[in-house]
Amino acid sequence: MRLTLNNFDFKAMGSPCSIRVFAANAQVAVDAIAAAVTEINRLEIKFSRYKDNNLMYQVNAAAASGGSIAVDEEFISLFEFAQVCYEQSDGLFDITSGTLRKIWNFDKQNIPSA
Repeated sequence: MRLTLNNFDFKAMGSPCSIRVFAANAQVAVDAIAAAVTEINRLEIKFSRYKDNNLMYQVNAAAASGGSIAVDEEFISLFEFAQVCYEQSDGLFDITSGTLRKIWNFDKQNIPSA
């Protein structure tokens, strides 16, 4: 059986993404890629900081105003996993680092003073 590489490039959560599937059947590859992209789109709609009026936006808005908001199990699991990643990387992975974009302009390579 000969496997062929099927590649699909797209953008999600402000980043370039690529899905590569080795399959003997092109339709199997297409279906697998479609299922993956559907799930990624679902997660982006719910969690992306690049989208307004999703759960992540609501959590950030509540936090900014000193309020609170109910979240679901998936949200809790994501943040628990982020905490594990933070701990296992000795702080190199930090889910809160996105706020640095307010002082660092990565597009213009502007590094703020200490």
